[in-house]
Amino acid sequence: MDNKWNPPFFLFIAGRQKVTSRAYCNNTVRTPPPRRILVKHTLSGAGTLYANGVRHVLQPDSIFVIERPGPYKYCYEGNGEAWNFEYFSIVIKCAETILPQTMSDNPVMDISGHPELRSQIKELIEIRLCPEYQPEIKYSLLCYAFLMTYIAARFEDRKPFPPAVSEMLAVLDSNARLPVSINNICRKLKYTPEALIRLFKTSVGISPGRYHQNRRLTEVCGLLMNSKLNIKEIAQECGFESQNYLGRIFKQTMGLPPSEYRRNPNPTLLESIAKVPTTFR
Repeated sequence: MDNKWNPPFFLFIAGRQKVTSRAYCNNTVRTPPPRRILVKHTLSGAGTLYANGVRHVLQPDSIFVIERPGPYKYCYEGNGEAWNFEYFSIVIKCAETILPQTMSDNPVMDISGHPELRSQIKELIEIRLCPEYQPEIKYSLLCYAFLMTYIAARFEDRKPFPPAVSEMLAVLDSNARLPVSINNICRKLKYTPEALIRLFKTSVGISPGRYHQNRRLTEVCGLLMNSKLNIKEIAQECGFESQNYLGRIFKQTMGLPPSEYRRNPNPTLLESIAKVPTTFR
């Protein structure tokens, strides 16, 4: 590469990591220059990203794309299964921000329906991990291609839901306090479970089971804040098989037990699971 000129962005670092310690935490507000884009792809387990105070659980085959420094914190809040992920970073040498504001506010994306993104992520990581790696313009072009593919995918995904997905959302929302059979709903809508579950996840970004679980937890939060029911009664009211099961699911999703949430209600945590989508992500 010509020593007198550097591209406006270039591949910086890449790697794969396995995290099991809750001490793992990175607050990107304090990131020193240079500015850079960080792409992190969850392979298994789950991590957590806080974006502008909203909590996102990072499920397998989801990515987040953030610009550092910025209003983000990513960490491990699990209690067992390791969070396995791969990542790469692109240094930015330009005055303006790169990502549209809507993508900065909500940086998490499920890429299970976007094999081209998964392929580009793998390619950039393998290039950077090569012991003979040297910065070259062709690698900057690959970084640019990834960013444009990512931005295009996010824009293209914002379109009306397929009718079957909208119908399933309506059924899940109307049964927010009841256990439901996803397979039975699929059959009533004249879809095979495999096909409709895949379509739902591609459209909404999470599986119908997780969506319904989040709706039920939203109801739980409302009862914790606004009723005098004890936690066992709340579990029964919202269709959870036991108080212990509710406690385990609640802590796994919200990061704290129901009793602690009742003492210190957190609107930001509630918002992170209560958003009801209206269009493709």
